[in-house]
Amino acid sequence: MTDITEFYLAVDEDGEECKFTSKPFRAGTMFVGESGTWDTTTAWESLKSGTIEKLIGKQLTWNDEPIKVELGVEQ
Repeated sequence: MTDITEFYLAVDEDGEECKFTSKPFRAGTMFVGESGTWDTTTAWESLKSGTIEKLIGKQLTWNDEPIKVELGVEQ
């Protein structure tokens, strides 16, 4: 059996790195979740600068689309 965790990584225009539970989209100068506003309907969290590069091996910028990450653990 394999447990899989999925999440999205994105970088706001001001350089803030973020993790989302569902695919975010651009709204103004930031990425937002499904509701279209900056709220808690889509779980997200701010990440320490440099975290995205450590996870995926490259930097993301505001010009990049969100990246879907799937982590699997085989038991």
